[in-house]
Amino acid sequence: MSTITDATSGRQKYRNLVVNPQTVLLILDPANPYRSLEIRATTELLPDPEKKIVTAFATAYGVREAVLNQSPGRRYVVVLRPWRIVANSPATG
Repeated sequence: MSTITDATSGRQKYRNLVVNPQTVLLILDPANPYRSLEIRATTELLPDPEKKIVTAFATAYGVREAVLNQSPGRRYVVVLRPWRIVANSPATG
């Protein structure tokens, strides 16, 4: 399993991942504050000079590509390779 997002070389997220490729993705359930999913992963930064990820995100979210291309710097695909997944869910009665 892998999760994919993106980053540009002009942003802090990219610089942080270059220095330390370990990351945590924390997903909270807005309907239940006691329910969450924590994914600990190692990241891999893959150059995306054709900006294919932008096209995929624009299509998925119904946004114009020009809006997503405003970030300065080179674009990278960020692949998260999980090594630990923790699901927290309240006990049911």
